[in-house]
Amino acid sequence: MHFNSGIPNKAAYLMATGGSFHNITVTAMTAMTAMTGGVNTKLEDIWYLAQTTYLMSSDDFADARQATIDAATALYGAGAEVTTVQTAWVAVGVGVPEVSTVPSVLAFGNVAIGGSKKDLSLVLSNPGDADLTVYSVGTGGAPFTLQNLGAVPFAVFSGGSTTITVQYNPTDNTHGDEAGSLTIAHNDANSPTVVSMTGYGAVQIDATAISAGKPTPGGSETFTVTLTNPSGTAIDITSVVSTSPFFLTDWVNVVNEVGAGGTFAINITYTHSSPGRHTVQLLITHNQRIVVNLAGGAPKTQSVLGFHDGFTTTKTVLGVPFGAEYMTLLLAGIYGLYALRRSPGSS
Repeated sequence: MHFNSGIPNKAAYLMATGGSFHNITVTAMTAMTAMTGGVNTKLEDIWYLAQTTYLMSSDDFADARQATIDAATALYGAGAEVTTVQTAWVAVGVGVPEVSTVPSVLAFGNVAIGGSKKDLSLVLSNPGDADLTVYSVGTGGAPFTLQNLGAVPFAVFSGGSTTITVQYNPTDNTHGDEAGSLTIAHNDANSPTVVSMTGYGAVQIDATAISAGKPTPGGSETFTVTLTNPSGTAIDITSVVSTSPFFLTDWVNVVNEVGAGGTFAINITYTHSSPGRHTVQLLITHNQRIVVNLAGGAPKTQSVLGFHDGFTTTKTVLGVPFGAEYMTLLLAGIYGLYALRRSPGSS
């Protein structure tokens, strides 16, 4: 065996001259002298310091790798020289890498169909004592796609990490519950690493409610709640239930389809049969989850409507929550959908 044909010698050669070995590209150190044959003075200094300060007679290849990394760091800081040393040892296969992924599952949750997208990131770490080589990363295609990954293969150094970003973009053809796998092939013994991905392509329905007027005590008023389906897929409404006896709907117990781009109206009659504030949840069951968008938040005055027994009635906009399996529409009334306050000068 020639004295210069061992594994550390190959690593040192790659550090000095650069090149590709085992599909790993090493960038050469740039400091060269004009001496005959060309001597890389940085490489020379790194190996001299490693052998005289960091290495012991009982050390192995993994120790030699760490010694040269420590020497490069001591001489030149955590810069390009350290990267070259690390990459060269990866190329010659020294050490044992490990793989850790956080989170363990990419759960995208509900994402509305029709232009809405969601990105989630996974941190791939290497807590092992050797550098990890990632050969490939894949999702299997739409609706889960990789974002800005860069070229493969690539190295994750011992103690280092990298971020992998996946985008979920549901379409009319891929709605509902969806699942996929992020597959990462590497040089660890447990390759490949498979990370589960889940998402739900939700059809987005817009809902608006319009008041028909203020009922007198004992009277009633009718609201129309209009659902609009702006997506490219149909929705089947299978039931509409009011949780309050003060609010009754005109729902007929049949399946109603809201086609792509279509609308569906639900009439609600509020009967003011007792004083006080009345609220209701309107539960709309359907074959897809619905994301409801209504204007509002905190009650906000829109316009003064008139006077009644010394009180001014002002129409308000109310925020509306929604659930995962059904739409929840909050209606309220103090003599209807109004907030009451005493007018200046009224008794």
